[in-house]
Amino acid sequence: IVTMKNSIARQEQAIEKEQQKQKALKETVAAQKELQTSLSEVVATYSQFYAVMNHVNSAIQVHQEVDKALTETRKVAELTKEEMRDYQAESLEVASGLGLLQTELINATTEFNRLGIAFEEAKKFGEIASIGAVVGDIGSAEEVSNYLIATIQGFKELEMTADDASKVIDMFN
Repeated sequence: IVTMKNSIARQEQAIEKEQQKQKALKETVAAQKELQTSLSEVVATYSQFYAVMNHVNSAIQVHQEVDKALTETRKVAELTKEEMRDYQAESLEVASGLGLLQTELINATTEFNRLGIAFEEAKKFGEIASIGAVVGDIGSAEEVSNYLIATIQGFKELEMTADDASKVIDMFN
């Protein structure tokens, strides 16, 4: 009987140890799941933060490009700060309406102004070149501007107007 009692006691101790091991294992698995969930949350948060930073960097880069284009326009056109602010808003509206980058429109306008065309007329030429880039198979607004500039320079004595430039773009397409 004593041997049996000892044997039962040892088995009960072994069972209790096994139950403690199982409990510890369950706690470890639960802790690992919690850690995995926390790690997933950290990775998701980092990814979101990184995406926001990429957008911020892109916005800064676009702003710098627009600022550079506007600075060049201001040098060529000799506009006041107020006129530049007005043109900046206007160019954004026109470019957005055409589905172009604002810098493309500004650069096209500047090239026509650099040719000696008055700024208001150069804006029309820049818009026409931008429209040509959107609807034609020519390429960018810069390429269309180059074609128009070559045409204008080739036919200087005709004194091409913005309406004439529209006709030329239609012929290109």
